[in-house]
Amino acid sequence: MGQESQERRGSGHFTELDGMRGVLACTVMLFHVGLNKLLAPATFGVLQRGEWGLSVDFFFILSGFVLSQSFSRRPPTFTSYFAKRIRRLAPMFYVSTLCMLLMKPGASLVELLANMLIVQSLVDVRSINHPGWSIPFELYLPIFGVYLVAPLQKTANYVVWMLLVMGFLLGATAAVFLVLGHDVISLRACAGLGTGMLLYRIRTLFGDRVGGRGCRFVVLLLFAATMLIMATAVRWPVLAALFHPVAALCILLGANIHSVFSTAPFQALGRWSYSIYLLHVPVLNGFILLLGLNTMSGSVPWKATMLVLTIALAAFAYHFIERPFFSPKSQAAQSAP
Repeated sequence: MGQESQERRGSGHFTELDGMRGVLACTVMLFHVGLNKLLAPATFGVLQRGEWGLSVDFFFILSGFVLSQSFSRRPPTFTSYFAKRIRRLAPMFYVSTLCMLLMKPGASLVELLANMLIVQSLVDVRSINHPGWSIPFELYLPIFGVYLVAPLQKTANYVVWMLLVMGFLLGATAAVFLVLGHDVISLRACAGLGTGMLLYRIRTLFGDRVGGRGCRFVVLLLFAATMLIMATAVRWPVLAALFHPVAALCILLGANIHSVFSTAPFQALGRWSYSIYLLHVPVLNGFILLLGLNTMSGSVPWKATMLVLTIALAAFAYHFIERPFFSPKSQAAQSAP
């Protein structure tokens, strides 16, 4: 554990969490391709569908956690934060939005303006590329963290624990609402990002005592538990209330270890996760336009081709669209779905 922790302190980079991000981005992609159609036969009809959209709530917690570390190490100004964050989030957001506009023209002027300003979800306007609904929250809400992280470091520990419990309660409420068909996106974003920032403050209390080699299996179990909750929450909505604390514990312990998520394939998916998240819907719509909805819905080979193509395009986009605009060494830049 000692050497791993020293490496992590030196780099400020959580490889394990990057791998998790890549898996969750692929989960969102599989959900839109038809993951729920496999769930019923795989569970002999016990589960008909899962709430895989909770993956985005994991992204929010993870972003709050990673951004808090960045703010704590090098407190940014409003201008420097916004400049870095725009460079990180905007290029792929605009590329994926343009792709959707080319395939599905007809957006209103209000929709175009709101999406170009990346405020659509904040003003209750449709995201032209649906997964992009989370990006305005990822862009604007952490601005509050720029000013709150430093005071939070001086806040009494018991107050931080109380705030974290409140974050879990808000997250549980948002998750249960989601599986019941009421998607309160602002609550999901605030609960997730706030929980992540408080979680980093909790981590500073324990430092290297959290995690280590003995926790590898525990982290894998916790991550599997988040997937299981997503798969079963529609059948048993009360389970959704557990998602935030389980995901938070997974992130807290995962920040100090190396396991399978730190291996090269998962690290690649982690690097490409933001592009996978934003590009898979435009790619899917392109296949539907070319082949027709019925062909795409019923063809496993075509779906597999779409998945492979999305990952290949995401790898290309990371190197030639995302990376030229940000420094991969910057945690503030790296934190994205």
